[in-house]
Amino acid sequence: MGASPFPIERIVQAVKAYRSVSDADPRLVLARFYFAAPTREEALAEALPFIHRFSERMQGILLARGEKGPAFDPTDLIERSLIGSITEVRDKIEELRERTGCRSLILKPASLDEDRNLRALDCFADRIRPYVKACAETLEGQSIS
Repeated sequence: MGASPFPIERIVQAVKAYRSVSDADPRLVLARFYFAAPTREEALAEALPFIHRFSERMQGILLARGEKGPAFDPTDLIERSLIGSITEVRDKIEELRERTGCRSLILKPASLDEDRNLRALDCFADRIRPYVKACAETLEGQSIS
């Protein structure tokens, strides 16, 4: 499983390493922060407070433990997330599928407002999932490398 903050390059390397020793499908599951809106600007306006709060908390946890861990830069987190316009999120999902061969996505809505999180999930179900499902069906039977 690739957690939300994990960089895609790190996940791609792990999948390649797995495939170098096994022909089996890794059945990769990716967790990603998610928020889609009609425009990228609207999505970012909603998600940025959540992302900043997450970043601060993770850095605080590492500092309190005296650990040196990955930087939780908000800009990097946004880039690794499924945050943007509906079209942009669809494209990001397709890119993730192409690069990693992921089978499933776990979406973590990225808003501090619970009602907006629910609406974002409804948006995914209504406007993103059907597109992604249709793309997956056209790829069925093809090997994704």
